Amino acid sequence: MVKRSLAISLVLALLATGCWEDDGSWSDTVNNTNNVNNTNNVTTCTGDAPNADNQVGICMGAKKICVTVDGTNVDWVEPDYTSINGYEAVEVSCDGIDNNCDGDTDEGVTTTFYPDADGDSFGDSASEGVEACTAPLNYVTNNGDCNDDNEFEFPGAEFYRDRDGDGYGDPDSVTIACSLPAGHVTIAGDCNDDPNADGALMNPGESEICDGLDNDCNDQIDDGIPTFFWYPDADLDGYGDALAAPVVNCQAPAGYVDNNDDCNDDPLNGGIYVYPSAPELCDGVDNDCNSLIDDDVSFVDWYPDLDGDGYGDMTATPVSDCSQPANHVLNNTDCNDLPGSGANIHPGALEVCDGLDNDCNSSIDAGAACSTDGYCDDNGGNVVAHCLCNTGFTGDGFTCTDIDECGDMTDNCSDNATCTNTPGSFTCACNAGYTGNGVNCTDNNECTDGSNTCDSNATCTNTAGSYTCACNAGYTGDGYSCTDIDECDLGTDNCNTNATCTNTIGGFTCACNPGYTGTGVTCTDENECTLGTDNCDANATCTNTAGSFTCACNSGYEGDGVTCSDIDECALGTDTCDANATCTNTVGSYTCACNSGFSGTGFTCTDVNECTMHLDNCHDDATCTNTPGSFSCACNTGYEGDGVTTCTDLNECALGTDTCDANATCTNTVGGFNCACNSGYSGDGFTCNDINECAADPCSVNATCTNTPGSYSCACNPGYFGSGVSCADINECASGTDNCNVNATCVNTTGSFTCTCNAGYTGDGVICNDQDECLLNLDNCHANATCSNTLGG
Repeated sequence: MVKRSLAISLVLALLATGCWEDDGSWSDTVNNTNNVNNTNNVTTCTGDAPNADNQVGICMGAKKICVTVDGTNVDWVEPDYTSINGYEAVEVSCDGIDNNCDGDTDEGVTTTFYPDADGDSFGDSASEGVEACTAPLNYVTNNGDCNDDNEFEFPGAEFYRDRDGDGYGDPDSVTIACSLPAGHVTIAGDCNDDPNADGALMNPGESEICDGLDNDCNDQIDDGIPTFFWYPDADLDGYGDALAAPVVNCQAPAGYVDNNDDCNDDPLNGGIYVYPSAPELCDGVDNDCNSLIDDDVSFVDWYPDLDGDGYGDMTATPVSDCSQPANHVLNNTDCNDLPGSGANIHPGALEVCDGLDNDCNSSIDAGAACSTDGYCDDNGGNVVAHCLCNTGFTGDGFTCTDIDECGDMTDNCSDNATCTNTPGSFTCACNAGYTGNGVNCTDNNECTDGSNTCDSNATCTNTAGSYTCACNAGYTGDGYSCTDIDECDLGTDNCNTNATCTNTIGGFTCACNPGYTGTGVTCTDENECTLGTDNCDANATCTNTAGSFTCACNSGYEGDGVTCSDIDECALGTDTCDANATCTNTVGSYTCACNSGFSGTGFTCTDVNECTMHLDNCHDDATCTNTPGSFSCACNTGYEGDGVTTCTDLNECALGTDTCDANATCTNTVGGFNCACNSGYSGDGFTCNDINECAADPCSVNATCTNTPGSYSCACNPGYFGSGVSCADINECASGTDNCNVNATCVNTTGSFTCTCNAGYTGDGVICNDQDECLLNLDNCHANATCSNTLGG
């Protein structure tokens, strides 16, 4: 209210000391040049300007202006402010009132505010904003926010590099940007951001765990984690050295365990087999650390095995022990344990033909290892035992091979038999075509006993052990299958070339073909045309041919020669009449006659031009066009009708068929029309171009000219008011439409204003912050005095 009252007071003061000139400008004296009727050169108005009901910027009526009223005196008069440029009321303050009575409130004096949904003091760049005098709730004057849904994203925001992806950024790696760059976060504080050095396990949001790292970034490692005693386990058997000092840690170091129960932890001295709960072994050691050696192990009997065959001497005394003594085994089943010869004599050994009990079963050479096709011969014990082959085999007795009597020709089979070797013997079987026991074989006569397979039209001949078949005369084949010979098909007959050969069983017959006469071996042609035996049509010609005849219809007829019909050349289109002639068929021929509109012989016809010969009946305002065999009439351009009886003038302008430009006027003429460009356009009427009035600079130098189709408009530039033809500077400082800070000074400039922060403040004039002289050492306080900052001082 204080700013608005000040603005109104300033306006009233101006109105009380000056006048509005005819050109719309304000001056302290009357401009004699513009007030041409002010012949007496009166320089001031009588009295003061009306105020309360005619204040500038308030919609209370028109401003009154200082003009000549009677040719001599000047006075305040109320012009028609809606039609006189420069005297309209103007919007001068952002007060929610329609000051200039134009139906809009506060236009041109409001501020654009933008929504700030995330509260980061930056408005949404995608919003068009709202016009208002003061900022609505959660609105700001800028629209630089690249993401108004995220309070951390705004121009100049700091983002931190997060290489290990744990959600916390490296405070020493900062990027200034509006939106979140890839691989960055909004929270700093990460004490290890290296993804290759456990960085993901270290950040302010992690809980401390026992891993030798500062997990929660509080500069302490494994703090708050319980610790334990750990003992070395050198032999890795899960038990710690009972004699070693423990290590204190929150988790087991490598090679340490949580107990010290091992009585031998030396991996090089059998330690891996010694620990509590280890199985007790027969090794002279306290394996289970119970202070007892070889307890809980079993003692058994062991027998000497001097020949090393795995079987103990059945006659020796055993030795009792928990482990196997050298050269001893657990059994005593060997019947010969003598070193050397005894190694091959024991239970399970191979019995060989050598006069010994090799397998210790109390039987000598029983099942000796001779060939399966041989046997062991000891001649009742009278000779050294040896292996012999069975009859029909040959070899050393251990390996026996069958004798092939057939291959050696030592068999007694007949020459007409087949010898087949068998293991140790052979067999004889008479060959096909013979009968007998294989040793004696007799030939079979297949031709007489009916066992042959000759064809019924063949002759069978017996041979030694077999027979042959031969086809009889008049047949061909291999004797087993015989087929009749077709002399006609093979061409071995003697029929005439004009005769037909017919095959018969064992022979053939010949018969002259139709059109020929004779025995079949000799044949002579018959002339059907001279004999009258042809069947040609009366309108056809008969021609004799070898063995037959042909019929051909005479000219002017068609058919197969046996039947001939008159040809209708006109219907078939085979006539030679002109395309513009009529064809008429006759018996065996046709005639041609030119059609109406054409002249000539009928075979050649020429068009008659009715237009040039003035044979047409076209209207005087029509054009005659010759056509093949006729003509046509069409009203000339600009007329309508049938072209023969009527042709009436067309009004192209009324019908909309003219070609005038959209910005031209059409005028109808007889048989045509004229086009003329409208005001504000130039051209030939068919093409009209808008005239750019702005090129002549009709507007004020402080206004903007806008060309419009056929006209133009003037609008005062921002910072000015008026009709556009004349514009006056707006004093934003006096009218209170500036946006200077309350702690700044507004200075009006031509078409604008400037804001400067007052002494004791710093900023751009729109935003002014108190300057702390004490903090900046700008005060002049005594060295022994205390400086206290105040607003503006």
